[in-house]
Amino acid sequence: MSVVNDIKNLKIQGASEIAKAAVIDLNACGNRLKSKTKDEFIEELEMHAMKLKGARPTEPALLNCVNSAMSKIRKSKSSEIIKLKKELFMYCKEEVLRIKTNMRKIEEIGVSVIPENSIVLTHCHSHNVVNILKTADPVKVFATETRPRFQGRMTAKEISSAGIETELILDDAVADVMKQVDLVIIGADAITKDGVINKVGSKMIAEIAFDYKRPLYVAASTLKVIDKIDIEVRDSSEIWKDAPKNIKIKNYAFDVVPYKHITKIITEKGLKTPKQIKF
Repeated sequence: MSVVNDIKNLKIQGASEIAKAAVIDLNACGNRLKSKTKDEFIEELEMHAMKLKGARPTEPALLNCVNSAMSKIRKSKSSEIIKLKKELFMYCKEEVLRIKTNMRKIEEIGVSVIPENSIVLTHCHSHNVVNILKTADPVKVFATETRPRFQGRMTAKEISSAGIETELILDDAVADVMKQVDLVIIGADAITKDGVINKVGSKMIAEIAFDYKRPLYVAASTLKVIDKIDIEVRDSSEIWKDAPKNIKIKNYAFDVVPYKHITKIITEKGLKTPKQIKF
């Protein structure tokens, strides 16, 4: 259950890393099973798949990758457990490879949107965004703290370690630095019909970028495409552990960035406008 708990408790972060960890754990679970029949094997594996998906039901990449592997194993014509385990390994390996390949392609395509000698602002932590920025090597990157879990610190460390000038700023200081910025690039937890879902604060940043006429790019795999998803509300103790009981705290983990504020979505299939995304 450790991987399930690590995903639930944010010890594993980043949609791609979460999806990889989930399918690797799905395979590990299948390998441990002592099932006697195919039906029993599928049923027990399905139970673990449900636990993995339930750990972060707001992560489409996790849902899509686990569902893909499970769909293939259900359709298997094999009845021998040892063969089913070998097939499961192959299907999970394919999902991990798909995640890694998508990330590489997004990096290659994303570099094209970062002009030479540019100043970039980013929010939260995205492996895709970090990879793009490291390769593009902008003059400077502004990274937001990203409260309450401070994921922006991870971004700042990784960008600065690549030799790029990095400045960590408060989330609510974005408007103060936007005049200095050439463009904004963020990741995404989900791409829905209503807009791109990303760490809370992304909508505010997008609106500020729009007001200052700065382009905003979203770097995300199409594995994150989903019709609709609920906005996760996390424990209020992340914001204030010992808050007075008469104060209500709402800890929204994400918000929705309207497509009118997004210049392009950087996917493994190229630069896409919202209208070009298939749901």
